[in-house]
Amino acid sequence: MSRARRRWMYVVVVMVMNVALIAGALRTSRPAPVVHRLAPVKMVAAGGASNRAFLQGDALAKIFEDGGLDLQMTEGFGSGEIADSQNLVTYDIAFPAGIATAQQVRRKLLDDVRYQAPQISVYSTPLVVLTWRPLLPLLEELRVAVADADGAWRFDVEKYLDVVRAGVRWDKIAGNRFYDNPNRVLLTVPDPAQANLGKMFLASAGYALNRRNVVADEKQAGSVAGKIAPAFRELGQLLPSADRVFTAYQTNLINGAPMVLAYESDYIGARLAKPPRLPDDAVMMYLTPAVMSENILVPVNAKGTTAAAARLFTSDAVQRLAENVYGFRCARFDFATDMRAHRLTVPAKLFPVPLPEASVMKELVDAVKAKRAD
Repeated sequence: MSRARRRWMYVVVVMVMNVALIAGALRTSRPAPVVHRLAPVKMVAAGGASNRAFLQGDALAKIFEDGGLDLQMTEGFGSGEIADSQNLVTYDIAFPAGIATAQQVRRKLLDDVRYQAPQISVYSTPLVVLTWRPLLPLLEELRVAVADADGAWRFDVEKYLDVVRAGVRWDKIAGNRFYDNPNRVLLTVPDPAQANLGKMFLASAGYALNRRNVVADEKQAGSVAGKIAPAFRELGQLLPSADRVFTAYQTNLINGAPMVLAYESDYIGARLAKPPRLPDDAVMMYLTPAVMSENILVPVNAKGTTAAAARLFTSDAVQRLAENVYGFRCARFDFATDMRAHRLTVPAKLFPVPLPEASVMKELVDAVKAKRAD
């Protein structure tokens, strides 16, 4: 090969290399493509007091945001008011506590907008009475409190109603030499007309007084109402929601709130918090007859976003959050075993009694309200 030919080939190779280098530089200097993420779709929930902390928590909001939804909850009413006084079509989902309330919500949607809404059980929690360890011997003396072999405490609703009718005062209980509270022995219960917690107490009391049978009609509701009403009459002005009652327990302690009605999840959630939101001498007693409050999701419309919300609420991530942070019982997990890991003892088995139908529950609420005013 001649010298001139070799020189020409060398020039060609250099030119090709320069072109490749320039192209590479252009590629590396090109800005990265911009990815536009769609904003989460707003999802408004009508939830009762028992679900408020859960629905407004940052952890749940993050799960929903990752699922493309911006979950928002309105405040200011109890579960019992969702069907009675709220304009449901302004919401995307209703999340009341109590099957009776969920039935009312579904019936209202059918009557108002002809929508046959499904209902999805998300989690449940039994009713309990919260008191203070020093008071347990006094409640045992009244035969209201009984300890199980497994360490759980039970609260006998029928015996309690007997104590109310007898007008017993704390400082007059036999053997009481330390608690000089002159007030009557009363359990703080929220207004059944506004709060599911109050309705559930009526269900337990009604079952106990109705010869251990569910209150099944208006006649039976009227029969038991007169024996239940004094427990509400002596309380004076009733608090409107479960969270207000629990706050009173946390704030007023043994002197101002010796006994309050609550959900198991209130107590467990406060114990699981870091730091715990209850003092060491706070004690939980399970109602006898036992009643379980189901927390029911009711989509208000048939939009795809409501279906997506239902899938998220029943996902493992949300169910674990509900149990391990907020203390709710989820059917797919072993609650008692999981709570032992947190050094909390709860009954492995509860035998809740059947609840009145929604229409009968309303009759019972109205009958107790009328008798309370007598």
